[in-house]
Amino acid sequence: MKYKYLFYCYYNDIRVGKYKVDGDNFNELYEVMGKPLIMDGFKKGINCKLQCMGYKIFCDKIAKQVERCEKVKASDYLLFLSCYVSLVKYNKINDTEYLFIKRK
Repeated sequence: MKYKYLFYCYYNDIRVGKYKVDGDNFNELYEVMGKPLIMDGFKKGINCKLQCMGYKIFCDKIAKQVERCEKVKASDYLLFLSCYVSLVKYNKINDTEYLFIKRK
């Protein structure tokens, strides 16, 4: 599968991740990465406020690891993306903190 775009996300002015994605539609990315995480939280009885706190704590942790040039597991990068798009959807992160760039 050939990905058409790169999705760059910045968290607290740190470029945390660069992800290969099919399109430049944030809502599609949210449907695939963020919505399942949020729905799973609701099924476990976790309200929006607690979910956002957990997502923020995890994103802070990963951003610090990236800033310190520490290793980050691939699975943690994917979970970061899920938390990140969820926080954007909940309006906890400014929607100008990410960028889609078309690949050549």
